[in-house]
Amino acid sequence: MKITFTAKEGISGITIDSWIMPSEGREYIKPFLENIKKNFGSPLTVIRDMSEEIASSVSEVFKGVVHQICHYHFVRNLGDIIFKHRYEELRKAILNTHILARILSLKKKLMEGISNRERIVAAEYYWVRLA
Repeated sequence: MKITFTAKEGISGITIDSWIMPSEGREYIKPFLENIKKNFGSPLTVIRDMSEEIASSVSEVFKGVVHQICHYHFVRNLGDIIFKHRYEELRKAILNTHILARILSLKKKLMEGISNRERIVAAEYYWVRLA
């Protein structure tokens, strides 16, 4: 089974790079991250899943850069641990609230009329402020 490993800029959502890999093994992740570092430098933070292979690769390539766990992956893993057999039932109950659709709809309304160029300018503004 192959995976697609992707790096995205956090504000604009622009895909910086994406590679197809046989797995999330360190031997595949590390060269991907080294390529990102070579082309773009070190990020302010890395948002990742809870894979130990990814964690160790990120720590080695981007020394001193803060890691954050992706909320989706964290809740999913936590749900698996805490709720075990009831997790799927809880997941369906949350999905039935349609909150995700409402959030996406709100995002779409907020972004209406904003060009990709304006999004890039806004992202650049936030990068400068963060720096």
